[in-house]
Amino acid sequence: MRFFRNWNRFVTLGGIFISLLVCGLGMFFISKLPFSTLQPDVEFQMTIIPVSTYTPTPDQAIVNGSSQTETHQPVDGIQTGVYVQITGTNGEGLRIRSNPGLNAEVNFYGMDNEVFLVQDGPIEADGYRWWFIAAPYDTNRSGWSVADFLTIIEQ
Repeated sequence: MRFFRNWNRFVTLGGIFISLLVCGLGMFFISKLPFSTLQPDVEFQMTIIPVSTYTPTPDQAIVNGSSQTETHQPVDGIQTGVYVQITGTNGEGLRIRSNPGLNAEVNFYGMDNEVFLVQDGPIEADGYRWWFIAAPYDTNRSGWSVADFLTIIEQ
């Protein structure tokens, strides 16, 4: 190996010196560049994309359970423009439907203590008083609800 025959500490020190010199000169020239050339001319904006919320699917035992036959006294004083919260479902959730009536499609389940704004109603159907409610934080979470499980939030 002829290459390593001429290798000594002066060659090593010279290599280190040349590397430091090149790095130092590079940093010097970069520091002299105008600041605007280091920054892009693009402004960034954050876009918030709403996504659908998780809606739990109830267990079949819950759907056919005895809680469906419980009766609750309707809450008086509900009207459009007031905030209500879901109560009395014992953790099973309240079916929020596409139309007033027990046979209407279920949009999602509202859980106990969830807050909604009353936007329309009342409509009497299938022996219940129905109100159209919408979540103030997500307009996709809206539909018709039975008044028996709604409690007015005092403001």
